[in-house]
Amino acid sequence: MRFLAIVAVLCLTLALQATGAIAADPETSPKYTVAVDGKSLTVGATDLGAYAGFDLRNPVTVHVTVNVDIHSVAVRPTALEISPIVAGRALTFRLASPSYLSIEINGDIAYPLFLFSDPPRTDAPNPVGTGIHYFGPGEHTGDVNLNSDETLYLARGAVMKGQINIVGSAQDLKKNVHILGPGIIDTRSAGNRPVRIRYANSVTIDGPTILNKDAWTLAAYATRDLRILNIKIIASNRYSDGIGIIGSTNVILDRVFVRSNDDSIAVKSGKPSFGWPYRDVSGVSVSRAVIFNGPYGNGLEIGYELAGKVHNIQYSDIDIIHKVSDTNPYRRAAVSIHNDGNAAVSNINYQNIRIEDVTENLFYIGVLNTTEVEDRSVGLGSIGKIAFTNVSVTAPQPVPSVIEGYDTGHPVRNVMFRGLIYHGVPVKEPQQLGLQTNDHAANVTFG
Repeated sequence: MRFLAIVAVLCLTLALQATGAIAADPETSPKYTVAVDGKSLTVGATDLGAYAGFDLRNPVTVHVTVNVDIHSVAVRPTALEISPIVAGRALTFRLASPSYLSIEINGDIAYPLFLFSDPPRTDAPNPVGTGIHYFGPGEHTGDVNLNSDETLYLARGAVMKGQINIVGSAQDLKKNVHILGPGIIDTRSAGNRPVRIRYANSVTIDGPTILNKDAWTLAAYATRDLRILNIKIIASNRYSDGIGIIGSTNVILDRVFVRSNDDSIAVKSGKPSFGWPYRDVSGVSVSRAVIFNGPYGNGLEIGYELAGKVHNIQYSDIDIIHKVSDTNPYRRAAVSIHNDGNAAVSNINYQNIRIEDVTENLFYIGVLNTTEVEDRSVGLGSIGKIAFTNVSVTAPQPVPSVIEGYDTGHPVRNVMFRGLIYHGVPVKEPQQLGLQTNDHAANVTFG
């Protein structure tokens, strides 16, 4: 009987994977329908937009219908140069390779369609293998605590309603742990953080779509050798960060999509109020990311809660498709470094960044003495050796940028812009950028 049950699970999984559709979500969107090469996908609903996903092996034709007349449509990232054919309330386009898209009808960014296409997976484990937690198609309720040498696999069509914990201690690290597969992690009704990682080595998260309403979505503290790949996050709470890298080293984020209302990708040293002491951060690489940031955070953020050394961080090939502002403008930005502690922040590189829409600050780089810092006793730090190379800004309206040190002993130094293009015009002078600086920001150069 056990053999027959396993066969049944595998057959159902293969059937769903053949259609490539995300499993039926309890909340489905009435606004959109989606078909890929004539096969209908289930379109789920969130507070921030609808979503659908599928496996893409070869070029396909995508057909989307909407419950309103279409007067305009934007498919982002615009760097992909996807131009749909519109007919009435339908649009059609070809998709040649796996992509994470925001499809925006009539300028509506409050409720777009997020379309996620991924390469077919070849890493599904034996469902009854040692150390395997295999969730096949259907709904699965309850938290999962992963130990060393364990794997959680979420098959296409699986919807997990619970929290995933990879939590060790300074004396007992969790090692060689994996969360894999194209299924869904949905904690919107549970009121907790979807993925918690603390005191761990050699962790891989590859594939899931994560839906969240509460606090940080995926937070890793005191973790070494972490890989976050092919992740799609929709997080709607005011304080729901997307991905938090906290006091961790040797981290790779590649091919991720984050729609969050708070920080989309944040790098921090610690979080004392959570019981996470400050630790150094180094060796973080973020590449091929699509960022849609809401009104309460930043797109690419280093800060707040910084102390010790924060260095050797690389951002490359990133599309910031929106950075929405709050009603009261503040220090939030598309790209930001908020050093509110004693950290020496250095060797931060941004390369091939495309910024399509921002309505608050474009860049904000500052050493701050704020009332928001959790541990004022650590003192103040500095920022230096920041490089921006090949950054394109096409945001329709001008917004300010800020680069400011705090005082002579806590400066910002050596910020270099090379190949910064603003609406097709190379930026050679700070005035072109609307840049605000002070006497404690030195050697800010353009070329």
